[in-house]
Amino acid sequence: MTDTEYEELTARLATALARDAAEPPIWVRHGRKSQVPGKSGFPHQIDVAIRTQRRLFVAECKCWGDKVGVRELLTFAARVLDIRAASPEVPVVASMVTTKGYDSGCTILGSFFEVHVDKVASPHEYALTYGHHEARGDIDGAALSEQGLVQDRAPADGKAGAA
Repeated sequence: MTDTEYEELTARLATALARDAAEPPIWVRHGRKSQVPGKSGFPHQIDVAIRTQRRLFVAECKCWGDKVGVRELLTFAARVLDIRAASPEVPVVASMVTTKGYDSGCTILGSFFEVHVDKVASPHEYALTYGHHEARGDIDGAALSEQGLVQDRAPADGKAGAA
């Protein structure tokens, strides 16, 4: 799985989870052009960003050969703090997802900075906390081609989509 496919998979799964939690997405963004401004005025590149009526979900995706380190978690936490400060009335749910897991210390820091640390090893396993709603899914036969994921991304009403 490529980095881009991993981001698309995470966006697709998080969007489905938001719908299941009765929070239809207003917009979904992922990839290099996905930016969310912070209070500092800096536009942060966020791998997956999903806005619903009640909250903003942001995810950093790491499809690496090794575990994610403390440095990467702290960098993402700083981005999340800036984004939260920009709109304090909008709860920001932050997750860092990886295929390989985390170095020691990431769970403690993630808890302190309210950044979920999740492992998504394959398209067939998925566990992600979205606010207080937890779901686990099995995506048998998930299409990982860019074309397949793009077709699956928007709901039937066409109101949400990748930016």
